[in-house]
Amino acid sequence: LLGWPRARTKERIDELLNLVHLEPEKFRGRYPAQLSGGQQQRVGLARALAGDPEVLLMDEPFGAIDSITRKSLQAEILDLHQRLHKTILFVTHDVEEALRLAGEMAVLRDGRLVQSGHPCDLLNHPADEFVRELLGADDRVRALRLIRAETVMQPLSAPLIVGQWIEVPVTGGETRALPMDASLHQALSLFLEPGVEALVVVNADGQAIGWLTLQDLKEAACGR
Repeated sequence: LLGWPRARTKERIDELLNLVHLEPEKFRGRYPAQLSGGQQQRVGLARALAGDPEVLLMDEPFGAIDSITRKSLQAEILDLHQRLHKTILFVTHDVEEALRLAGEMAVLRDGRLVQSGHPCDLLNHPADEFVRELLGADDRVRALRLIRAETVMQPLSAPLIVGQWIEVPVTGGETRALPMDASLHQALSLFLEPGVEALVVVNADGQAIGWLTLQDLKEAACGR
């Protein structure tokens, strides 16, 4: 469809297989029936990325696979999103999956938009009883387990290698590194260590991309 020469197509296939962690030499010649469910989902994602689109539409992509594989693929989606900076429109009926993945979230009912915004905003200020019950908004501990640190951190203007100077607005105290896909529950565990006042959020390459204070965590969990 894009009019690429055969050599460019082969090169792109190998790029995409590597991107979704499938060895090209091992998988490029396989048929769908020769792949596991998780491998098929990875190939589907690679196909969607083939033409380098600005927006990806994923309609319940992980609904038919086991929970362990689903969590692994969710982590890969987050990693790809951070590396490729693509807008992903992700449709799901799994509320926990939505809360875990979303930077912005929209709740639909009978084909109509009920509420949209950051997951923390929906949890802390549900528009109606339907949204409250759907999201389990009264269970704060559950929210801490699902919301990612990356979505509530104070972002840096550009990534920095850990070890470079990062000015964090706290008075003394210690800092700890926190992976960007870690939950706020994991962040809270680090804040409970003596003397820790801030967490530096790092991406998969070990670069600092933002910071998180205990006040940020409280506001995310309890609302401003």
